[in-house]
Amino acid sequence: NIPSYKTCMAAGVSITVNEVCKCSITSWYSLFSDITFPSVFIPLPDHFIKYLLGDGDDTGLVLPRECPLTTVDTYTSDSSDSAVSWDDVDVDDQVEAPSFPELVDAIEVAITKLGGAVFPKLNWSSPRDATWIAAGNTLRCTSCSDVILLLKSSDFVMHDLSRVGEYCGLEQPLIPPDGFSLCLRHWVSINPSGEFRCFVKDSKLIAISQRDVSSHYPHLSAIKDKLSTELVTWQKSSLLKIMFLMSIGVVRLITNWLISTPSVT
Repeated sequence: NIPSYKTCMAAGVSITVNEVCKCSITSWYSLFSDITFPSVFIPLPDHFIKYLLGDGDDTGLVLPRECPLTTVDTYTSDSSDSAVSWDDVDVDDQVEAPSFPELVDAIEVAITKLGGAVFPKLNWSSPRDATWIAAGNTLRCTSCSDVILLLKSSDFVMHDLSRVGEYCGLEQPLIPPDGFSLCLRHWVSINPSGEFRCFVKDSKLIAISQRDVSSHYPHLSAIKDKLSTELVTWQKSSLLKIMFLMSIGVVRLITNWLISTPSVT
């Protein structure tokens, strides 16, 4: 996470709207499409954004009618997590499901195009805080139901839609120049021990850290010198010289992918 606006101001550091917008994947993807995961961008219509931002009610989570589920995990402020079959719900208690046929079609087409499994995110953030509700507790999605369930359940997604502007002192939501987009990325399973934050200053890679700072991976000590050399070489050959921070996924020691540039959550 980058520091809050108040923290940055107290330290004499300012963040501009332009800088925040450049961190959006819609801004940097075309520059580095050859060294990052294949992705499809789907513009989000206003009525779907309103649906995501809705606070809900005591009926729990309702997915679009185009994304039926046999059972869904529901949560309300007055109940614990539970699996509920729609067949067991009283008709009088049901809430009319919203409908987004064009968006759902676009999601399904993108999933097929990207090989059948995708990683979803909005302009800045992925719904990684919502994996608890997904099958397998993962961000791997194979259907529109998987994608929308994660988006609807994520505080990080809500942050993208309503609070990113706080980082540059705005009191209203910051809307990217091209509007909000759903980014679906080709799914690649990366061991958390193979993800690194890389810091670049004056065209030089000056620091590398684990992306997962909550865990210790003993095997990294034995390969740290080789890994450092590999990442420095890769950064130079990939012409990643304008970034001050990037996330790298090392699928194998000789195969590296740019995961993201700085994010705001």
